[in-house]
Amino acid sequence: MEWSWKKPWLVMMIAIIVIGLLLFQVSGSNSSGYFPEEKKALLEFKSAYSNESLLPSWVNDSKSNCCEWERVTCDRSSGHFFRLNHWLDRLDQ
Repeated sequence: MEWSWKKPWLVMMIAIIVIGLLLFQVSGSNSSGYFPEEKKALLEFKSAYSNESLLPSWVNDSKSNCCEWERVTCDRSSGHFFRLNHWLDRLDQ
């Protein structure tokens, strides 16, 4: 059986699959690195504690990316926040 690019339907199917995979990859990522509603929730979480010196990198600034804040971990592929690192250790102090 000889592989031939003379079959247009086969070429079209391969092109559709490749384009679909590329679109899936692009739609799964967030170019800004975070989602505004998650940033808002983290800021509300911080405001629940009276000690403003805690987590100084957590600021409500449009240029501030919450995925770059201290003790915050975001998923690299989706941009979604998913973990606070060692939060309880810092609260007890």
